[in-house]
Order: sequence, then C-alpha cells, then structure tokens
Amino acid sequence: MKYTILLFDADDTLFDFQKAEEKALEETLDAYGLGKNNAATALYHKINKQLWIDFEAGKVSKPVLKVKRFTELFQQMGVAADGRACSNVYIENLSKGNDLLPDALHICRELSKTCRLYLVTNGIAKVQHARFEASELKPYFKDIFVSEESGYQKPQVEYFRYVFDRIPDFEKAQALLIGDSLTSDMQGGWNVGLDTCWYNPNHKENEKRLACTYEIDDLKKILEIVK
Repeated sequence: MKYTILLFDADDTLFDFQKAEEKALEETLDAYGLGKNNAATALYHKINKQLWIDFEAGKVSKPVLKVKRFTELFQQMGVAADGRACSNVYIENLSKGNDLLPDALHICRELSKTCRLYLVTNGIAKVQHARFEASELKPYFKDIFVSEESGYQKPQVEYFRYVFDRIPDFEKAQALLIGDSLTSDMQGGWNVGLDTCWYNPNHKENEKRLACTYEIDDLKKILEIVK
C-alpha cells in the first residue's frame, strides 16, 4: 500500500462548512437585527475572506480575526454593536454545524480499515473540536490537530512539524495530505515535501501553478489513490 497515513483537511473537504457557516451566520446576524440582509452577508464574506488570507500569511492572529470580521462589519453597516460579543455568539452557533459532504463518512470508514486518519485544520479550536466530537467521523480518526493549538497554521512548516511530532511512527513517504485549499493545504504540503491530493470538485483553476501529486473532483477517487 502506497499510503498508510492520511492527513485530511476538515472544512470543505469532509465537513460541509458552507452549510454550517450559512446557518450560523444567519442566526447570528438575526440576533443583531441584520437577519436575511443580503448586503450584510455579502460584506461579511468579503471581510472574512481577506482576514483568512491575512491569517494564512501570518499577518493577523486568530483572536484578532475572530473579532475584527464583526467589528468591521458593524462599522461599515453603521450598526452600534460589540464585535467581540457577536463573535462569541457566532462561534457557539458554528460549533453546532457538523454536517458532512456526500461520501465523506463512507470514504473515511473504508480508509480507516487500512490507514491511520488525522484531521489537520486551520479552524477555530473550540469550533473544530465541538464539531468533530459530535461527528460520525470521530471513530475513524486517530487525532485532530488544530492550528490554533499549535501556535502556527497551514501552510507554515512549523505547523506540519508540530503534526509530524505527534503522530506515532510518522514516515513522510507514507503520508498523503488531502484538502481543498491551494493556499493552505497544497502549499503547506509542498513546503514540507508531502505528497498532496487537491480535492477540487468545482474544477477551479490552479492559479498558483502548484505541483499537486494528485487532483480529484470526487472523494471516492481517494480509495484508488491509496491502494
């Protein structure tokens, strides 16, 4: 067998983060009088996307990101509200979203019979642990590594060293990193010399021209790669 250690990204690779985020954001904004406000939702996504880009680049910390996205939203929408308090409400709501993408459970169940599975995620620790603990995936994974608890994040080399040091008998040649993000997953794998599998169901262009070991548009194809 070519790979015996599989490092899975969580959101939009196994977990349906878009569904969880949409529901959590709607519930949160509704509590602040912005429910079903398309302009507020679009603005939040714009602010949040840029902050996550800055986070991956090491320009902003996770605690700042969590609050600033709501502080900026309220400022630009002219709403007098506490961004930190709103962030806490949102995180509680998001922690409940553990829906999986199609085939994720089946794939992980099958792979766990011959491989050791680990989650590697840049998500918020409180959110990711809550979702993982309540997920049907939990029995099939050996551990979860959240960037917030390591002090680093994907794609930083230090984050992956943190992960490698905590996996028993880790051998890089037997490991495969699977994720949907070019900037955090694929770039991170390239940075540390890991084989990578880009999960690209929407056939996005590889704008960074990163040399991914594999590219798939269906999670079931991982079964063939691992054999």
